[in-house]
Amino acid sequence: MAQHSGEWLEISLFACGGHFFGQTSLLNTLLVLQQRTRWAILPPLANTVGLLVGMLLSHGIAQFAAILLLFRACGSLWLFAGMKYQFMSAVRIWQYCVNGLKYASMDVLRVLSDQTSPVIIASMVSRADLGVFGLCMQFMNVSEMPGWSVLQSHYPKLVVARHGAMAKLRSRILRL
Repeated sequence: MAQHSGEWLEISLFACGGHFFGQTSLLNTLLVLQQRTRWAILPPLANTVGLLVGMLLSHGIAQFAAILLLFRACGSLWLFAGMKYQFMSAVRIWQYCVNGLKYASMDVLRVLSDQTSPVIIASMVSRADLGVFGLCMQFMNVSEMPGWSVLQSHYPKLVVARHGAMAKLRSRILRL
């Protein structure tokens, strides 16, 4: 979708920055499980500082994307490095992977629905219209955040009680 071949660097840097930004959900869940939720502010704070520093110091879009990538990576990796870890056998890791496969189809469908629409629409509309569509998708994603935040904060209870805890959260999530 680049207008010219020189845009590969900007697109690549923004794409790599998205990886660290996307880890926030997993990171928040791990922080809740380790009862360290006060640190959950660090990745969004690092992202905001990265946006401001990039805006003030960059002389081009590639430099802005590189600064943003650096701040997003630091905000995420610093917390992952400080996590409490313990050794797990390969058999136990395999068991967790097999058990997690039942959730893979939902994740694949969600990612496909999010990622295929811009690719399909890109061949039908102008680049400016595609940008507007991207902004609309971002607004939609932001509107889902309160519900996901509530789910993440109650994650330990959901794991233990499963159906009983989810029934209590349903009305609260619907109100949000």
